[in-house]
Amino acid sequence: MSQRVQGNQDLSNAKRGHATSGLRPLRGIAATEAALTLPVVFLFVFSMLQICHSIYLRQKLTSACYIGMQQIAQADASDESVVSTVNALLTSRGIANASVTISPPSLLGIATLPQTYTLRVTAPVSTNLPSPRLIPMSGTIVVEQTIYK
Repeated sequence: MSQRVQGNQDLSNAKRGHATSGLRPLRGIAATEAALTLPVVFLFVFSMLQICHSIYLRQKLTSACYIGMQQIAQADASDESVVSTVNALLTSRGIANASVTISPPSLLGIATLPQTYTLRVTAPVSTNLPSPRLIPMSGTIVVEQTIYK
């Protein structure tokens, strides 16, 4: 009976890591694995967040371009009103350094109707993504829509 109690005490000591049964090297292996894999996991997670933010930026530009195209479709639309509406919308959504262009450059006074109009909205990626940035992203996102009026 005393030997049975002794065996249970050895087992409980081994579970706590007090015995010299080789549990300490397993802790070291787990710490090494965590030290090697956690930076990769963090890099992956934050990179995916940055990619999702750039997709969201493109969606903001697309919706602003769509609203501008709705305004172009109206009969009394002018270049200045469309550009100011789209710029105000982009500013309210937190997009900086965006540019809006309409081609052909004049909506009013075109003798040849019907006409194809193109609205192009561009914004730089680097200034419109939240920080911290793990992946250096440069360039611009361009959204272009065409209407036949």
